[in-house]
Amino acid sequence: MSSRTAAPGGTSWARAATLVRDAGTVFRDKEVRGRALQPEGPKAPLPPGVSRPPGAGEMAVSPALKGLLESGEGKMLRERLPGRIVGTIAEPGLIGAQELAFYRGADDLVFNQYSGGVERIDRFGAGYLESQETDPILVLLSLVVFLVLLMPVGVFIAAAVRFGGERRDRRLAALRLVGSDSRMTRRIAAGEALAGAVAGLAFGTVFFLLIREFSGSVDLFDVSVFPSYLIPSSLLALLVAATVPAAAVLVTLFALRGVVIEPLGVVRTAKPPRRRLWWRLLLPVGGIGLLYPMIGKDRYSKDFNQYQVTGGVLLLLVGVTALLPWVMETVVARLGSGGVAWQLAIRRLQLSSGTAARTVNGIAVAVAGAIALQMLFTGVQGQYTKHTTNDLTRAQMKGNLQKEVPFARAAADFKATEGVATFVVQGGTHGEATPGMSKPGSTLWFDYFDGDPAAVHRPTPWTVPADVKQARSITDPAGNKRGGLLLTPGALPPDTTHGLDGEIYLALDQGLADAPDNARNTAHRLGLPSDPVVLVSSKSDDTYASIRTGLCVGAACVLALIGASLLVSQLEQLRERRKLLSSLIAFGTRRRTLTLTLSVLWQTAIPIGLGLALATAVGLTMGAVLLKMTHKAVYVDWASVLSLTSSPA
Repeated sequence: MSSRTAAPGGTSWARAATLVRDAGTVFRDKEVRGRALQPEGPKAPLPPGVSRPPGAGEMAVSPALKGLLESGEGKMLRERLPGRIVGTIAEPGLIGAQELAFYRGADDLVFNQYSGGVERIDRFGAGYLESQETDPILVLLSLVVFLVLLMPVGVFIAAAVRFGGERRDRRLAALRLVGSDSRMTRRIAAGEALAGAVAGLAFGTVFFLLIREFSGSVDLFDVSVFPSYLIPSSLLALLVAATVPAAAVLVTLFALRGVVIEPLGVVRTAKPPRRRLWWRLLLPVGGIGLLYPMIGKDRYSKDFNQYQVTGGVLLLLVGVTALLPWVMETVVARLGSGGVAWQLAIRRLQLSSGTAARTVNGIAVAVAGAIALQMLFTGVQGQYTKHTTNDLTRAQMKGNLQKEVPFARAAADFKATEGVATFVVQGGTHGEATPGMSKPGSTLWFDYFDGDPAAVHRPTPWTVPADVKQARSITDPAGNKRGGLLLTPGALPPDTTHGLDGEIYLALDQGLADAPDNARNTAHRLGLPSDPVVLVSSKSDDTYASIRTGLCVGAACVLALIGASLLVSQLEQLRERRKLLSSLIAFGTRRRTLTLTLSVLWQTAIPIGLGLALATAVGLTMGAVLLKMTHKAVYVDWASVLSLTSSPA
């Protein structure tokens, strides 16, 4: 809970305190967090990010809300927030640079046991949190999300080190010509990789600082950050600074193990040793072996081991990168003859199947993880999503009317609202207050409470007519069956309708995007204490929804990384083959056959197709095991799987 949370004052009312009431609203599906504040003394606590309490009719707003209210787009919201802006909420009082929030001064708040929604607090800070047992399924979701999002990054880094390998080998051959021996040549290659990695880290640091500077203006899936949030841990920064160059050197030396660099050129092993399958299979099998023991465990069993889950998922994802080169080599070696473009592409893949596999390894890992996550989220969403009884075909919003607002006036005002049709339910009870209250001849007493316990009221009697009609109750749009009496205001005794609360249901014009905000503005003009609520068909657990939002944000970043990796790899392929393609064009080969649509297309499509096929198999396997761990039936949404595999292609 953030430091801006109101913490009830308990019994310390004698101390300086502040009265607080929720005053938030919604504007075009975006939450606008708001609080009404009424200090009770000069030492009343202030919310974080505010230097002084706003007075009655004044507001302190977040920078994003201020910009919205001052723009033409926020004209409709301004009607609900008419207070004069006297300050802005600083970063300590916000959870994101684009958060819409305000504090409004008030002078009419009253705190008592009947005040409803008004709290007296002596501090802003951590409120009372109920201790909740950790849900292993949500922990599992979080772990898998982090691994699936981070693993492709490591794979792309490893692949990037190998770009430009052929041109590097030709440079090393020139060094042999001027007297360098093989060991010195490899040390020079390692030095080049180290220098490139360090230069890349420097460029990445500058790029990160620029991105961080502009991060405050980005709102992705309703998530925004301040630049100060994007300060990495010093320990993690040092770890990255040491790991990336070391990985670049090790990968370079590993890549040179099968290359003989001579003064007159580079000679690769004439017949590369066939890739062995057995050790590659050990990785995914080991991953399944780590996850399998947790199948059938109780949901809150102490045997749930986060490290075991992490290791199992990692081995399965790494298994994709280990198996793909073997699959690529085996398949392309058996591909037959065809057209010129096909032969050029296949021959190139046969000569450098490892390079092609490295190009799509990151994509395959991302797709495998995405398929497993999609299966896992689909399988457990019913556990964290509750379906409501609301009938959205009859109404889409509901408002609560209080005795201060006459039913007739509220109905007329909402009916005149653009995009809204309305009907009213009086009484606000789900059943009879007293058994037999609707029996003909019964006497009912109407009274109301206005919040003053010392006030004296004289109840008004009313006798149920003898000829009252009996009717069968039906469910309302909120799914409730109501009992009692259905009366028109004219049938009631004088001075009784003002003591009744009511509910108003609103049917919105789905073709008018501003209809919900029109209804909220009408509620504000009527003086209702809260906005009409939007009726929904289902509600998700907050933690589950937060994990899903984090996944969407992370997936957007990973997709951007995949796109950048594909672009760089294609540019690198064209650059390395530039001389070869120029020679073929000089001999009369059509440019279309070589580059535009056929040769390069096949060289890209075949590896991606094989990588996606392998990713689908591993992703389905991992998803099935994870679902079994959560005691859910294995279900595959083939439409979603198809969309995930077709997007990279």
